[in-house]
Amino acid sequence: MFESLRKILEKRKKELPQSRELLATQVCYLFEQTAKNFFKKDLSLKALFFKDGALFVKAPQAVLRQELKLLEKEIIEKINKKIGKKILRRIVYRA
Repeated sequence: MFESLRKILEKRKKELPQSRELLATQVCYLFEQTAKNFFKKDLSLKALFFKDGALFVKAPQAVLRQELKLLEKEIIEKINKKIGKKILRRIVYRA
């Protein structure tokens, strides 16, 4: 008889024209949260934008970019799992 608010919002989200933008924002936010969980400290990371399955990230230190590259597969899996579909395919790092 009653439907949960979560189910209603999921249905409506698919119908909204800006859902792509909302999804991109969600991917950026989840990346920053996931990276903080891996490193357990505040980093100078910034998710710039998400486009065509690629997340562009600003990571000024070369050592940090290398660490992220080693963890990339695991980070992608965690983000895709939280979103509920395989939307993120790769991460591009910028200095």
